[in-house]
Amino acid sequence: MTQNSNIPLNFKDIEDLFEFDFKQICKLLNQARSIILYDTNSYIFHCNKPNGRYYALDFFNKDDVIIFVEPIIREMKDKRTNKILDWYLGYLKELKNKVKALIFIDEKCYIDLLKFGKPSLTNTEVKIKQAFSSAFQENIALNTKIDELNPYEKDFYEKLLNLANSKGNEKNRGEIALFIAVQVLCALKEKANYKICSDDYAAYSYIVKLTDILENFYPKANIGYISTLRMIQEIARNNDLNYEKTLEYFDNIKRKEGTKIFIKEIPYDTKRHVFISDKNIAENLINKKIEILF
Repeated sequence: MTQNSNIPLNFKDIEDLFEFDFKQICKLLNQARSIILYDTNSYIFHCNKPNGRYYALDFFNKDDVIIFVEPIIREMKDKRTNKILDWYLGYLKELKNKVKALIFIDEKCYIDLLKFGKPSLTNTEVKIKQAFSSAFQENIALNTKIDELNPYEKDFYEKLLNLANSKGNEKNRGEIALFIAVQVLCALKEKANYKICSDDYAAYSYIVKLTDILENFYPKANIGYISTLRMIQEIARNNDLNYEKTLEYFDNIKRKEGTKIFIKEIPYDTKRHVFISDKNIAENLINKKIEILF
């Protein structure tokens, strides 16, 4: 594993849960049913285990591959101890047993990973620069600095990462890291089912805009920005759950109360951002009155 001062102190205790080897990563990407990228906010919700089991594990399949990028692991640190909380580690270990593999990718390794996995790919550094530039497009000052970098200079990537991680660029850093990662992964395997698992409602419009850009770059890729509520909706529909069983998922995967959700009303196709209780969501889902968009 590449040394990184941002990594939590106890990450070494769980390294064996992850795949780091480039050859194995490329092999797993080709075998995966879905390639899922975890955002920190969703991960925290999914760690809830109020009655002895992790309900969020039902969202995943044994053929799924789950990606954790370094900025997401960084966000899991407790600021006082510089360690990942035991509460998070327990879910991670159970998740490892549910899916095909957990993959850790450090942003420092993107260029080497692309050159290893896709040796025919030309102008790798240019493509990486484009990935970062498009991800930070709404940060005009930073975007300008990225555009000024020369991708053919020896220290180009070091400068790029220093800019991306510089103080003041923390806003949406986790989601931006996932968007950058998807671009790298699409360059390795374009024809794939990618899911960005996030519950950051404030970043929704921003990430959807980025996803639209990405689908123009990689038209063969199926890329979804999926919230926990959408995952519960999928579970309820696929398993024909009744109201009580659907509500059980809401009760055991605690989301932040008082946040809006994005829905489509049925049969009118009216799309709205609304405040709604878990009980009302479950009732409307079962009665097919709404579709959760995010």
